[in-house]
Amino acid sequence: YWYFNQNMLRGKMVHVEAFEQSLKFSTQDSSTTQKWSAIFEANEMSEHFILWVSKLQAYSIPKSCFSNDEKIQTFRELVAKNVANQDIVK
Repeated sequence: YWYFNQNMLRGKMVHVEAFEQSLKFSTQDSSTTQKWSAIFEANEMSEHFILWVSKLQAYSIPKSCFSNDEKIQTFRELVAKNVANQDIVK
């Protein structure tokens, strides 16, 4: 697995860990695990990935949180492998 940091939750640092079967989002106060199977759509934009869990709720993961382009590519491949309905650069 690997992780990166995201600064987008009411001023709290969010740590995201990507595994083969799931994503784990955690702050100093809490954590949640989201199975890849619960993500029904994924989009890649120029600055971030959007992972949709419903028509109204999505996780936005900025590419700036990754330490290098290789890690972006690894995440891109993980999304492409696990999300059937996706618009990911290959």
